Amino acid sequence: MDQPLPKFRIMGMRVAEAFSLVIDPEKPLKFQMDDAQDEFQDEIQVEENLNTPIQVEEISVKKQKPVVRDDPDALFFGSDDLQDENQLENDEIQVENEEDDLVPFNLEDDESDLVEIKPPVFLKNCITMLREEDPGKQEVALKNCENLIQNCNKSLLDEGAEALVKTLLSLQDTFSIPNFNSFRLSSLVQLTSRSPEICARYLGSAFYANNFNLQQRVDILHVLSKSAMNLSGFEFQDDADHLVANISQLQLEPKNQVEKSKSKFQLEQPDFQLEIKKRIESNTRRWGSTRKKSASRVNHFRQHVSAFFFPLLAKFDDPKNPFDLFGSESFILARLVQTLGIFLECYGDGDVLGTSLGTTLLDFIWNFRFQDERSVRRSILFSVSRVILLLPSYYLQAHMDDQISELVYWLQGVVEDDADDECRSLAGYSLHKLHSRLQIENNP
Repeated sequence: MDQPLPKFRIMGMRVAEAFSLVIDPEKPLKFQMDDAQDEFQDEIQVEENLNTPIQVEEISVKKQKPVVRDDPDALFFGSDDLQDENQLENDEIQVENEEDDLVPFNLEDDESDLVEIKPPVFLKNCITMLREEDPGKQEVALKNCENLIQNCNKSLLDEGAEALVKTLLSLQDTFSIPNFNSFRLSSLVQLTSRSPEICARYLGSAFYANNFNLQQRVDILHVLSKSAMNLSGFEFQDDADHLVANISQLQLEPKNQVEKSKSKFQLEQPDFQLEIKKRIESNTRRWGSTRKKSASRVNHFRQHVSAFFFPLLAKFDDPKNPFDLFGSESFILARLVQTLGIFLECYGDGDVLGTSLGTTLLDFIWNFRFQDERSVRRSILFSVSRVILLLPSYYLQAHMDDQISELVYWLQGVVEDDADDECRSLAGYSLHKLHSRLQIENNP
């Protein structure tokens, strides 16, 4: 109670009062601590505890939990790891339940895949089989498609031609069928040859469509050119290599010996005696001898040339075209110009429509005659040679005087300066033919 701190003094007085109750219950100590009691009312209440008798029986010893010591080698799983572990256990239970519900697979071989598939008899069946995702049916339909088209009735073929050409053009080699592309292209050629108006117009419009790739566009040009040859009855190589064989026999004169004429280009003239002999032979009738007559043929392509030619030029300058004809995809331009030249070759002699076709093609190719790609230049020169042969000589003289001068000047430049041998040969061939035709017109 001598402590300077009031808390300790009060506690000392409390203890003294409690001991005095034990020592002398009749005269216990009583200190006056009214203010201090109010101040420290939350202190230990010794009185109440001392007045309460202690019952030993009520003392219950709490059981202590056994101390669990962590194993330093044990793995510690966090809350996320525990959740993942629980999830894995639940998934395993679910998988086991699902496996119990699975029906066993039938391993008995019924040899249904060995049953021979019957070839289609009607055009509708062929289209259906081509569209199915069954490799066997697709292969059988593709192999018999050309035969079916060839033997089909014309009216029935025209009715299903558009559906069939769409199916064949979009067909992909998903099942690695042997000779897939050969069967597909031959069927397309046969279909376009037998139903030219419907198929040619569709293929011409599909050439500029957005849903076809470059290979399909090349296939379109191939099918159109082959079909034109079939309809016309002509047979020649697509890339005009037959011209190069004839051109290699021509000998160009030196530049200083070229006369300053309209053509400004000359070739070795044929022997006049040989020419006279040929003319006499052709006009001489010999009695008692027979001549083999050449088999006549009807050019069916002439009545369908508009369906082949003009759709390929309709959207050439459309800015929405899906390919770059003057850039990285210039080979498409080369094939396009070559195909148009083949159309003129298949058309034959030039009449009013042929003259229109020739002038249209010449105007079309004139704007990009200075292309860097040699394949494009070769195609342009091939088409120019076809235009010169198609247009009548009187038309060349009367209506194309200025264009002929520009054409001759350009062809001479190709002969002298072009780095490609075939381009120079084709230009020389065109100059030779142009010069011959103008001479015929001047000297009838």
